Amino acid sequence: MSKTDPLAHALHKIELFAKVDGQDVPVTAVIRKPFECVDTQWLCAANISGLFHRKADMERATSIESINAARKFIIEELSTYVADGGQLFTVNHKPVTDLRSVIPKKLQEGV
Repeated sequence: MSKTDPLAHALHKIELFAKVDGQDVPVTAVIRKPFECVDTQWLCAANISGLFHRKADMERATSIESINAARKFIIEELSTYVADGGQLFTVNHKPVTDLRSVIPKKLQEGV
């Protein structure tokens, strides 16, 4: 990964806002491009920053499985925030009612 551009290897970037005490707090979730980490495993990193910091390295048998695991991680983490009473909005300030709608289901390697 490039030191000058931390998103250089991003496969998909999601930008949202959370309302905290009446203030907009940026929330950024990133799914990185998967890479082969051993002969039979692929790793795809995912992280969420802004409102809180969460990260995970999803290791699976194929690149697509690792991407799907990273996507699921982000959806579950942000869904937990919403289930606990938090609110998320798009950059256009529209309420996010379904996190799956802001994270494409079909992420392709190299997109």
